[in-house]
Amino acid sequence: MATIQHIYQMPQIGPDSRDLYILTNPWHNHLPELTGQVGAYQNLGSEIPEHFELYIKIHHREIFDCERICEIGSLWSSFQHKPIMLFMHAGRGGADEEYRFITDKIAFEQAINKLASLITGTKELPDLCSPDKKIDDLYFYGRKLEDYFGILEVEDE
Repeated sequence: MATIQHIYQMPQIGPDSRDLYILTNPWHNHLPELTGQVGAYQNLGSEIPEHFELYIKIHHREIFDCERICEIGSLWSSFQHKPIMLFMHAGRGGADEEYRFITDKIAFEQAINKLASLITGTKELPDLCSPDKKIDDLYFYGRKLEDYFGILEVEDE
């Protein structure tokens, strides 16, 4: 049976990548420390800056039917010339299964601290509002909220 070290030593497919989308996107999230949950990836930049000395290697990529994939990759420190984390995602868009194996805790924490500086969002809750806020022009599939749920219009007080 292969070990993580065996996979780290596998030849990579294509050149090294700095594309964060490989690690966190709407379908899988190998960096929940940064984004909190799948779907919050848009708060990160799109690429790991070169001076962060981090890069991604893809060791295996299989596309089954233009929708289902299996991808195995690793996050590396170019400064220390060693792997930090092995990751795998598979299924529809890579969303059905995802795994990660952090093999260097200190380097991983340093990587997370560097990558955290890329977060562009705010920690405030942009959707926080009063329960009395009027909801105007809320449509689902072309039908207004009142039509869809049978809610009556409320007169202004």
